[in-house]
Amino acid sequence: MEELERKEYLEALEELKQAMRNLNYAEPNYVEIAVFQVKVAQGKVDAFINERR
Repeated sequence: MEELERKEYLEALEELKQAMRNLNYAEPNYVEIAVFQVKVAQGKVDAFINERR
């Protein structure tokens, strides 16, 4: 994996981790938004992995 690809992958993982933290601490009115953020971040990680197969 090239250095740029590695950096992009690590950034996508960090975005997913942050989205999960946001979900864990979300106020009830914001849970739906936090779930959406997790889905988007997970989609980025999945897309990155699928592009390299």
